[in-house]
Amino acid sequence: MGFFIRTIWLSFSVLLFVGCDEPKKSTEETITSFEIRKNIIYVDDEHCKEVALFYHNILGIPFKKNEEDYKWVEFETGPSKLCIHHNNKRLKPYEGGIINIVFYVESQDRVFALHKKLLGNGYREISIVGTDKNKHLLSGQISELFTWETSKGESITSFWCSDPIENIVQIEPVHEE
Repeated sequence: MGFFIRTIWLSFSVLLFVGCDEPKKSTEETITSFEIRKNIIYVDDEHCKEVALFYHNILGIPFKKNEEDYKWVEFETGPSKLCIHHNNKRLKPYEGGIINIVFYVESQDRVFALHKKLLGNGYREISIVGTDKNKHLLSGQISELFTWETSKGESITSFWCSDPIENIVQIEPVHEE
């Protein structure tokens, strides 16, 4: 059961490789590389366990590290780790943005199975087809399955749902971009 994070707009670690002391000559290029290693969702203390168990119990993502009180959790999500951290920094939610976490799963059948599992766990299906697909999903809501075409012409089916603190979670099968 492989999960990979494709896109996430959260905090991230950056690796930066730059040249030495001398100014670069016009024939040399500076190499810059960015690699996302951890994606941290800061959660109020009272929601840490609920959010962690959504990703673990409902979506089935294995824990890599889990403190007993769920205030620091890391999930096995490939090279880029998804983490839940209690909001000890007292960060305020960003009012102007929405976080969309896209998980690749191993097959189209797995997408269908997760959609069915969420519906069986009390998620309420809402329609986003025919909208701008930027409709905000509330906690406990899931989109219907929708099919779209990748830039490579591949037709895939995916869905969106919300985690307990209303981050958007998208599930789609592995495909080329």
